[in-house]
Amino acid sequence: RGAIRANLEAFGLFGASRVHRRSAIDLGVRPGGLSERFDIAFLDPPYGQGLVAPALRSLIEGDWLAPTAAVIVEYGVDEAPIAWPAPLTPIDLREYGAAQVAFLTIRRNT
Repeated sequence: RGAIRANLEAFGLFGASRVHRRSAIDLGVRPGGLSERFDIAFLDPPYGQGLVAPALRSLIEGDWLAPTAAVIVEYGVDEAPIAWPAPLTPIDLREYGAAQVAFLTIRRNT
């Protein structure tokens, strides 16, 4: 929690951001008090536990993401390939040592 707060303050985003501390695989429906969906979601679940796809599904099913949202997910390079849940699609994948980072966007029907 301290690192998240420090990073938000360093980027001048403390008053313009919200951090929700709860199980990412069981977010539930976005509370009615949150008038806007999130533009950016960063997920860093424990490696090797198969939590990436369930956490992403929870974001989608709970209507947490804005139509133009960017989702950044960090997971282990040794993990099985992830089936990205629709409508999310990867636009970039990068490796940093033992970590892989996926940059996702919401696929639009054109």
